[in-house]
Amino acid sequence: MASSGILVIIPCLNEERNIERLVGQLLQNNQTSLRIVIADGGSSDRTAEIRRRPDARGTGPAPGR
Repeated sequence: MASSGILVIIPCLNEERNIERLVGQLLQNNQTSLRIVIADGGSSDRTAEIRRRPDARGTGPAPGR
C-alpha cells in the first residue's frame, strides 16, 4: 500500500542564496507527511553546508542520487 503525503525533490547547484528560504517555506506548509530530498550536484558555494544543517535537512537518499 502506498503511503500518502508529499515528496519534494530539489535538485540544486550553487543555490546557497535560495535553498534555505525554499526549505523554510516548504516546512511552513504544515504537511505532517512532507518529505524533502535535496540533491546537491556538487556545489562550490555553501549549498551543501546549509543542506546538512539539522533545521534544513530533508529526508531520503539525496546523497546517493
